[in-house]
Amino acid sequence: MQDHDGSFNCNTGTEGDWTQMVNPCPADKINGMVQDGVGGTSAGAGLAELLNNAINEGNALRALNMNADNAQVFYQAARKYNSGRVDDNNLNNGFQSTHCYVMDIANRLTGWVSADRSCTPNS
Repeated sequence: MQDHDGSFNCNTGTEGDWTQMVNPCPADKINGMVQDGVGGTSAGAGLAELLNNAINEGNALRALNMNADNAQVFYQAARKYNSGRVDDNNLNNGFQSTHCYVMDIANRLTGWVSADRSCTPNS
């Protein structure tokens, strides 16, 4: 998982330089990255906070009798986690984020772990 400026990583070089990756990445580093990604860091929210925010926003929409599909909150949280913002009118708008990431994460959060992957890069 990604984390916002967390203290755990397996890249000993500069950002984006994949030639200096620690391989295999030690379990304690992977565990730390997952914990930071879910729980957040001092620099940014984690997936849990973003999911809670999306649920609260969905509840507010339902109170106003507006559409707030339950699965949609997972997509909103994953999109904000990946790109930092959400286009509520088009959850597939990834801005400059990783293509297909949100669909992959949201599908896993909603239990679709074995589903065929319909998202392809550059589509």
